[in-house]
Amino acid sequence: MIFMTGMDPNEITVKYHEIIGKPVHIPMWALGWHQSRQGYKSTTELRSVVQGYKDNQIPLEAQWSDADYMQDYRMFTYDNQNITYQGLPDFVNDLHSTHQRYVPVLDTAIAQRFGSDYQAYTDGVAKDVFIKDQGGVDNFVGE
Repeated sequence: MIFMTGMDPNEITVKYHEIIGKPVHIPMWALGWHQSRQGYKSTTELRSVVQGYKDNQIPLEAQWSDADYMQDYRMFTYDNQNITYQGLPDFVNDLHSTHQRYVPVLDTAIAQRFGSDYQAYTDGVAKDVFIKDQGGVDNFVGE
């Protein structure tokens, strides 16, 4: 238990922040309207959504994408092999040029891809950084 004393509430607040740390300053854009949903199928669809906000004069601070943008659900990738997300970097640059943000959803897991060139997986195996199963030897595989 911690007891703090002081001459006024401000002094107590200063002591409290010495213990827990100072509050984080949230960027203004984080407090605005964000659009997000699962199932966007292409960069064209994302552009259409952002344009819809503009056409209807609705402020939009950030456009999010769920895992649909990934290549084979591989973390830290986007599907630039098919026509669907080939223009994603240009879309992100266009958002930035209008002071908007793009937020890609990152899952908490790395897809297991044996015998592939998926660097996040092969590096993780090589560095032995993945959570182990109950036996403590093999990498945990969730479904």
